[in-house]
Amino acid sequence: ERVKNNYTTFSNTRRSARRVYNEVKDICDCNSFQWFITLTFTSDEDIVYDRKNDDLVRSLYESWRHDIKNRFPDMTYIAVPEYHKKGGLHFHLLVGNITEKELQLTFAKKDFCMGQEIDIYNVNCWKYGFSTASVIVQPEKCSSYVMKYILKADTDTRFYGKKRYYCSKNLIRPQKIRYKFSAEYYTATINGIEEFTGKQLQFAN
Repeated sequence: ERVKNNYTTFSNTRRSARRVYNEVKDICDCNSFQWFITLTFTSDEDIVYDRKNDDLVRSLYESWRHDIKNRFPDMTYIAVPEYHKKGGLHFHLLVGNITEKELQLTFAKKDFCMGQEIDIYNVNCWKYGFSTASVIVQPEKCSSYVMKYILKADTDTRFYGKKRYYCSKNLIRPQKIRYKFSAEYYTATINGIEEFTGKQLQFAN
């Protein structure tokens, strides 16, 4: 029974990751973002908490995003959590409609990303640990970079029943349109495709 339950959890986690991957890809395809941001959690003299407490870490992130969204309601974002190798969550974000000043960015260093030299900033409005931000120079590659974290953890059961991504409500979403076709129209379309290609279409059950 225990093995069966573990397999079910494993399967559901993987299925959820595949669904979330498609949702995040659709959102990235429909929106433009300016900043790639990584937010981590740490403990120091001023911040004392268990950074490996997932529920606490998620609540701290939620508190921060609610605060900054209330101050800058036009901001758009999508955030994907990832586990460190040593445990504990951090977040990768694509962010738009917010300025360098509003994010309280300060220059940290120069670095290379995707073959280009870029400026790396610290996000001073983030108070729970280390942070980095950079201007997105290759949107498609940057989106793929974020989405890979979803598939990378597609069998990680720590995500079972948990949010796999966070996003603002003011993002553009793809519109799904359904059409109803008559049997005659469907048959005529299939016949037309087969006539044009010279091949008979094969359908899987």
